[in-house]
Amino acid sequence: MIFGTVIHAEHTAKAIMMAKSIKKHMPIGKVIIGVMEETMPNAAFGCPYFDEVVLMKDTDAYSNMKKFFFQYTLQEAQRACKALLVNYIYKKYTNEIAIHYLDADTWVISPFEELADGFNQHPITLIGKVIDPEFLDLDWLTDVRKNGIYDSSFMSFKRHAVTESFLKCWLKLSENNCYYDRAIHNFIDQGWLDQSHTLFDGVFSLRDAGYQVSHSNLMERWDISKTAPYTYSIGNRPLRSIRISNDFELAISWIEHEKGQLYGELIEEYRNEWIEIERYTAASSTWSYSHFTSGEMIADQTRGKFRMHYYDNSEVENPFLLSNGYFHSEAFSTDVMDQPTPYYADEPDRIKHRNFTVKKRRARRKLRKPIRKKRRRSY
Repeated sequence: MIFGTVIHAEHTAKAIMMAKSIKKHMPIGKVIIGVMEETMPNAAFGCPYFDEVVLMKDTDAYSNMKKFFFQYTLQEAQRACKALLVNYIYKKYTNEIAIHYLDADTWVISPFEELADGFNQHPITLIGKVIDPEFLDLDWLTDVRKNGIYDSSFMSFKRHAVTESFLKCWLKLSENNCYYDRAIHNFIDQGWLDQSHTLFDGVFSLRDAGYQVSHSNLMERWDISKTAPYTYSIGNRPLRSIRISNDFELAISWIEHEKGQLYGELIEEYRNEWIEIERYTAASSTWSYSHFTSGEMIADQTRGKFRMHYYDNSEVENPFLLSNGYFHSEAFSTDVMDQPTPYYADEPDRIKHRNFTVKKRRARRKLRKPIRKKRRRSY
């Protein structure tokens, strides 16, 4: 059994918390961490809970990883890199049958025993954001339609031909289609994930309230009880994992006081461990791919324009050497750590203007000491 997650440097402590909880309850499980940075965070070196730490740029999933990262904001890149990491694990650890992807804010409470049974029949296991029809009213149904059916924070894969087909398609999609779409107020790849059970045989929806309890599904997972010291259950199901966040702490204030206290115990335990780990893993809050080589912050508008012409820019080897001015964009970015942000404003009219149209002729960025004058691509 092998587990993987994708992080940036600032979330190293979260990954350590997740890995530590996995090793506690499933000690034979391996933990692989994918880091979306140019250099490895110091805290990731020598961590006893990590079996491997790999820079996502070194997975060589695509021919030009700089172009891949340039087009995405932080949140978009985290979604896109899930496919890269799972594919990397699948190809490298060929002796492993079960691969589980978890977001780094997941905290494991007890062993994932149910997944062993599921793998006997299903190559892919996902968890729905809503699993109990009794709680699905019309208002929540509207949210599900908007936000998606499946929770991408948890996915399990069995070594199987169907999994290989799934990963091939997922990897292709992630190269250029994991962006946030303002029109639908969601990430564009969510629709593909929601249709996966119609596209691939053997996709199984795990309807177990004990997995991935979070603020967004607490409405149907509020019935927590303590059956023994350090042992909890949701209804009649063992509590397996929760996702700790500020929103989660706010959400428990709306449920029954006794139930909220039990969740509060878990939050307090998590916080105490977190503080101790965070003390030794402080990392820069600036993402490596948030700025140009010059130090100028990359505008969301710039990323969007580059993404739209992603396959038309073969002559641009390293877009980080350019600037917002090159793309005729304002030097402004709305990308905020830990918060999905709206994408840049649509420009259906301006994009047709000759100054924003990508020319078909060959163009290169003007170098400091060019051998000869090159024609320049306009965005």
